[in-house]
Amino acid sequence: MPDHTLISMSLSPAIPPPRRLRHKVRIRHASPEEAYSLLSRIPELRPMSPFDAFRERLVSAQALLLVAEADNNLAGCKVGYDVGEQEFYSWLGGVLPPYRRCGIAAILLREQERILAESGYRSVGVKSVRPASAMQLLLQKEGYACVGIETASRGDKLLFEKQLPPVHLPELLPLDI
Repeated sequence: MPDHTLISMSLSPAIPPPRRLRHKVRIRHASPEEAYSLLSRIPELRPMSPFDAFRERLVSAQALLLVAEADNNLAGCKVGYDVGEQEFYSWLGGVLPPYRRCGIAAILLREQERILAESGYRSVGVKSVRPASAMQLLLQKEGYACVGIETASRGDKLLFEKQLPPVHLPELLPLDI
C-alpha cells in the first residue's frame, strides 16, 4: 500500500484571529491517526467509519490534515484531499465542544485555504449535513456559495464551493552570470 501524500507547506505564523478567540491557537499538520482520533471525539461525526476506510480515502490522493491546538490541547481538525488537478475536497472537520464558538473553525478553514492556494488549487468544495447551521453560516461568511444539494440515505447534504484566489509569486529577475 502506498504511503499517503501530504500537501506540505509552511504553516502561516499569523492567521488573523477572530475577535472572540479566548485561547492561544496553533495550527499544525497531523498524522492520519491523530486526525482520526480527534474527529472520532466530535459528536456530530459519530459513528465514524473504521480507521482503515478513513486512511484508504486519503492514500489515493494528495491529502491535507490539519489540527488546531488551543492552549496546547487538541481542539479541532480539518481533513481533505484533491479531487482534480486544481480542485480540493474539504472532507471532514470540526471542533471539540469545549472549544466551540471562539473562532477555531474559522482559523482552520482560512489556514487550509491559504495552503491550498499556495499549492496551486483553484477551488475547494465542502459538504455540510442539514441541519448544521453554525457550519453553514461560517462557510457563507468565508465566501463559500451553496451550489447544490446531495440526497443521501443518511440525510441531505448542502454542497458549498469557493474559488481560491491565485497566488502571485514575485517575478524572477534574470541573473547575469
